Amino acid sequence: TTDPIITVSPTDLTVDYGYTGISISWTAMDAHPHTYTIELQGSGIVAGPTIWSSSVSCIYNVPNGLSVGEYIFIVNFTDDEGNFITDSVTMTVEDPTNPIISEAPIDFNVEYGYTGVSLSWTTTDPTPNTYTIELQGFGVVAGPTTWASGVAIIYNVPEGFAVGDYIYIVNFTDDEGNFVIDSVTMTVEDTIDPMLTNTPSDFTVDYGYTGISISWTSTDPHPHTYTIELLDVYSGVEDIPFEERAPEYKKILLTEFL
Repeated sequence: TTDPIITVSPTDLTVDYGYTGISISWTAMDAHPHTYTIELQGSGIVAGPTIWSSSVSCIYNVPNGLSVGEYIFIVNFTDDEGNFITDSVTMTVEDPTNPIISEAPIDFNVEYGYTGVSLSWTTTDPTPNTYTIELQGFGVVAGPTTWASGVAIIYNVPEGFAVGDYIYIVNFTDDEGNFVIDSVTMTVEDTIDPMLTNTPSDFTVDYGYTGISISWTSTDPHPHTYTIELLDVYSGVEDIPFEERAPEYKKILLTEFL
């Protein structure tokens, strides 16, 4: 009428995700051993019924590949008289590793007025949770959003940014609180010359003219300054005697000669 006695039993254990070669072992004693079973709680019998011998270890090799979580294994030793004893052990599979970014964008430049620009990252982890994308100086612009391991996430950059540098920071987290971050700089630049939309044509005026003006119109998203230069100031006056030249030319020539 006496139940079997467990003399050696495993203690609760924690293993990393991706573990291999894990086994658990019990030793029981009884004058009339019969069979034992091992049950994985929630999944049913995973070993036995199997004959056991008194004071001889019973070893169970835990299958590889269990996902992150807790697994309770329950052993039940019986004897020929129907007496029995049970014991349980909890194996916790945890993920202590940060997600791994396998594909990430590199810093890049776009022309002012760009369209259709997007950013993409691909990350792997056994227990993906959420990601966010932050635009430095502006806060979070995407997420928190769930992500899947090995599946690219894509962010479409809004149009209309002014010339300057824009730093995007992505943060991937998993169910265990592990995380990884990455950043990329998008530089908006203006490499296109201003465009003249209206220019004066060459023209001729009579000596002694007054009230003449010339006009240009130009377009550019970032106008700055302009200059007007007078070229070939002596052109057309070389053959005119000095005393007959207009006062402004005499002044220029005298200054030059001096």
